[in-house]
Amino acid sequence: MPQGKYFRIGYGMIVFLVIVWLLHQVDFIFRPLWTIGKALFFPFLLAGVFYYILRPVVLLLERRRISRTLSIVVLYLLITCVIVSLSMFIGPVIRKQVEMLIANLPELIDSFRSQLLELQAKPWARGLFQEGNTDLTDRVADYFSGAMTTIGDRALNLMAVTTGILVILGMVPFILFYMLKDGEKVPHILLRWLPQRHEVEGRKILTEMDDALSSYIQGQFIVSLVLGVIIYIGYSIIGMEYSLLLAILAMMTNVIPSVGQLIGVIPSIIVAFIHSPSMVVKVVIVVTIAQQIEGNLLSPHIMGRKLDIHPLTIIMLLLVSASLAGFLGMLLAVPLYAIAKVIVQHALRLFILQRSAPEPSKEP
Repeated sequence: MPQGKYFRIGYGMIVFLVIVWLLHQVDFIFRPLWTIGKALFFPFLLAGVFYYILRPVVLLLERRRISRTLSIVVLYLLITCVIVSLSMFIGPVIRKQVEMLIANLPELIDSFRSQLLELQAKPWARGLFQEGNTDLTDRVADYFSGAMTTIGDRALNLMAVTTGILVILGMVPFILFYMLKDGEKVPHILLRWLPQRHEVEGRKILTEMDDALSSYIQGQFIVSLVLGVIIYIGYSIIGMEYSLLLAILAMMTNVIPSVGQLIGVIPSIIVAFIHSPSMVVKVVIVVTIAQQIEGNLLSPHIMGRKLDIHPLTIIMLLLVSASLAGFLGMLLAVPLYAIAKVIVQHALRLFILQRSAPEPSKEP
């Protein structure tokens, strides 16, 4: 049997494909594991994100000679107070804006169609529209009408999804509690896999990985929160309708690097266009100022060490994730990729360290 390098690679690929084919034949064995994994993925993901956001507070309380368990309980009480306070002050505003949006939806669609017709009548804008069967105005308006009808028809499915989300959110505090309580023990467990002579280097690698994840998650959270506040203040100053809802949407989409702000501002531009073209200009000015503050002041000082991702990689991730999981996939794809990139880079170093040359044999 040939023993050349390329033949060995070919043998390895054949063995790998055979293993994949055999696993596919007995996929019923792994289907329960896949179901369990899907059920646990999002609760542990959210708990992991909140772990890095809340861990500095727990450590601060612990340095004040408060036990770890009591620190977590105090933190939970503080978070409960904050949530209750926000619900009392912001909750009614959000509910009012949601009710207004639902009640005014048919009128908003008609206004949007009217604004498009007025724009179509402008001499400088005629080239953007096509007459006949491909009329852009009718197509866009019909798209919004169809989207609203689809939402209404799938109300029951939406309720089922909402129930599932609430169940997941109900599990997160319990998972997060044990993460905050015992999360510091994970490095010690991982270091047991390494030879004792590599323990110092292994601890250094785990510390770098933890710092990178902590910097990214905490930085994205703070930057997105501050950006949302800035946009809300700007929208309130210019008299933008549904300002709080639009600011929250912009804050949520900002976690997507490079294109998140663009995705978040599109609904604002649509609502502003329904109001008047001059409002679109005001929204663009507010968003531009917010982006300048975020890019020149917030991110450089808060994010610290960034995880560089090539723009082409971001586009590919968004296209694939959008086709697989819709908007939720777009929301999570780039952050998950950035986190996985750090984990893989440092895990590879740990693997190489663990597979390094064995200790020299003792002299007889």
